[in-house]
Amino acid sequence: MSFNDIIGQEKAKELLLRSIKENKISSSYLFWGKEGVGKKFTALEFAKAINCLHPGEDFTSCENCYSCSKINKLCSPDLNIIEPVKNTISIQQIRDLQHQLNLKPLESKRKFYIIDRAEKMTEQAENCLLKTLEEPPPKVIIILICQHPGYLLPTIISRCQLINFTTLKSVNLKRIISTLKKKDLDDEKLELICRLARGSVGKALNLISKKEYLKKREEILNLLISISPKKYDLLSFNRIKDFFSGTDDQLEEAIEIMLFWYHDLLFIQELPIHRYLFNIDKLSILQEKSKIYSLKRLKNILEYLGQIKELIERNINKQLLADELYLKLVGEDGD
Repeated sequence: MSFNDIIGQEKAKELLLRSIKENKISSSYLFWGKEGVGKKFTALEFAKAINCLHPGEDFTSCENCYSCSKINKLCSPDLNIIEPVKNTISIQQIRDLQHQLNLKPLESKRKFYIIDRAEKMTEQAENCLLKTLEEPPPKVIIILICQHPGYLLPTIISRCQLINFTTLKSVNLKRIISTLKKKDLDDEKLELICRLARGSVGKALNLISKKEYLKKREEILNLLISISPKKYDLLSFNRIKDFFSGTDDQLEEAIEIMLFWYHDLLFIQELPIHRYLFNIDKLSILQEKSKIYSLKRLKNILEYLGQIKELIERNINKQLLADELYLKLVGEDGD
């Protein structure tokens, strides 16, 4: 793999390769964008391109030298990846990084420190890192990876060169997934996976590997299809409550499936363009079901589904949330 294998991030590639060509490499970068669009992969390719022993005329890595091989295997002594431990990057992890920074590269031109999911740093860890970003040691490049700069301290952002990674277009996502999983997917399933992944390679690969996801999605959609405004049903009510009895991850997955469904119902009413639908395999059912919902109800449902995660984090009783959601689905428009 090389820079040439990064699909759909032409602007990011252009900026990074130009910095190598013009010898204007920053000491710190912030790669930001949606999860699963190639930020970490690009960081590794950037490290390879800079440390490659035999770079090409376009300044991309040769893929065959000792340095490229070591980085590909993630075993280079001059490549360090810091990741959250128990969902947090602690101040001790940053202190350990700082201790290593003062050591010269063992084998490479430059040492690379990639802080993945940098938004998981504690406030103490961020303040600790800030000292390093203010006075970076020579021959060291630090790359922070996160979904949005707003998750980090403004003082950290100001000391990094920001590289934005855009959401992948459907055609690029299909191309990547087809290459990686071509034998496992027919065209119809590939189309569905790419729509549900919303431009994220990581999300698409996760959906493919979680074979039970599509089965669960089918069960939830069948439930939502059976629900109609102003028609109360104890069985469907209890099934909605069951979702809120599971783990937070299971509930988050179910809420996402529901959000996609009601998004499609709303979209068909307001702008019937099929390429923007998630559940393309349910097109005829969506067209029929959309006729029984008012725009007001659909907007209320979507607004509430979007609030559920925040309400759970505020320790609102989950069963009360389930009751409220069911009321949004079947109650009067004014409820």
